[in-house]
Amino acid sequence: MSKFVIEKSDCLDAATRNLYDLLDVVCELQFDLAPKQSDRRIDSLLWIARDMSEGIVARMGDRS
Repeated sequence: MSKFVIEKSDCLDAATRNLYDLLDVVCELQFDLAPKQSDRRIDSLLWIARDMSEGIVARMGDRS
């Protein structure tokens, strides 16, 4: 399992924007598919998004 680490507090905003952009692409790919069609890239992107969100949550926990 990979780990997404945010070192500096100013990187938290950038990481959040990157996660938003990633999820925007995932949604666009998913919604452009025909019914019952799948794209394995979406699964891979969702794993990346999960790792990014865990890193963001971990960094936010460090700030409190």
